[in-house]
Amino acid sequence: MIDRELVFVEYNALRQELRDLKKCQVTFLTFSVTATGVLLGLGSKYGTLTDLISPGIIYLFPLTIIIPFWWIFFDKSITIIRLVGYFRLLENAVTKPWAVRNFLGWENAIAEFREKQKRHELSFQLIDTSGHAAIREAHRLKRLREVFKSNSYTLMTFSTFFGLALLCLALSYGTFFSGAIFSFKALLFNHLPFTIASVIVAVSTVWNAKIVYNIAYNRNYVRTNEAWREILKYDEHYFDNLISSFKEIDDCSYQDALRKLIENKPASIDPLIAALSNESARVRVGACKALGEIRETETIPYVINCMRNDSDSAVVIAAKKSLTRMGTFSVEPLVEALSDNDEFFREEVKSILVTIGVPAAGSLSKAVRDDNPVVREKAQEALDTIIPPVPDSL
Repeated sequence: MIDRELVFVEYNALRQELRDLKKCQVTFLTFSVTATGVLLGLGSKYGTLTDLISPGIIYLFPLTIIIPFWWIFFDKSITIIRLVGYFRLLENAVTKPWAVRNFLGWENAIAEFREKQKRHELSFQLIDTSGHAAIREAHRLKRLREVFKSNSYTLMTFSTFFGLALLCLALSYGTFFSGAIFSFKALLFNHLPFTIASVIVAVSTVWNAKIVYNIAYNRNYVRTNEAWREILKYDEHYFDNLISSFKEIDDCSYQDALRKLIENKPASIDPLIAALSNESARVRVGACKALGEIRETETIPYVINCMRNDSDSAVVIAAKKSLTRMGTFSVEPLVEALSDNDEFFREEVKSILVTIGVPAAGSLSKAVRDDNPVVREKAQEALDTIIPPVPDSL
């Protein structure tokens, strides 16, 4: 089981990193808007740089800031999604430390993530199971409305970068064609830069639109979350799977599951208590054995109830052995069980107390003074067996 202190340290460090990434995004966005405004203002004020270069070239200058920051912004978005996916499993690791079987730490985990990405092992497919085409279309339109509501920040940011880039191209285009000089040099210095800028803006738009689409429809999150589950070997049904192993005939699997459940106490106690009601007798037997080794007082009433009411003799025997194994922990609940109405059950309880022996003598000595005559009788019988009375001397 992972070290919770180590998880807390990384948890706090990653929270700070997440804040820094979001702050960085805001900085990129605000600087892009500000710088674009300043450069466009300078372009409109000072006109051309030379007689051959159109003023439209100046309007392309802001793209040297907009394009890189646009790409970096959404690259940071992907990083944030990866971090949030890891972060959510880390939060679960605090409350369910047993569910994370391979805690590597952020740096090692992200290194393995990238390695798997290079080997194309993270291409998780999303399957559309909505049925008929008309139903799918209705779901798609409904989903589209939800997307706009839940991803307004991402969509507005994309629109801002796209709008700034489009504005620069529009101003450059209008200015160029209003005063074009149709010479070879003009073609080289004016048409070519505008064409290159247009292509770069188009590529940036398509690439970042794809990222926005994946973010809006949770595709990046689904892939990332699945990847982290695989890398960290996260399994919230870990105990249930181990308990199911009790059904296996293979003794190695049985013993391995038993060992792991015992090692992961007290987290495994509740699933084991629930397993006492499992439909499989082998599972109930295994749960009794595990609880007998764990030896927690809170589990004893459940094991006693299992011994009294279970219809399978193997489970009853396993429950008796479990209570015996618990020793002094089970004495008080067993003494209380001597008041049960079932004579056969009382005999079984007495035999367990006798098997426990001297550690049960103190509680039995008190029980012989109980108000219930049935309890007094069985307690005295058990006590006499454990510590035979000394015969009167002649």
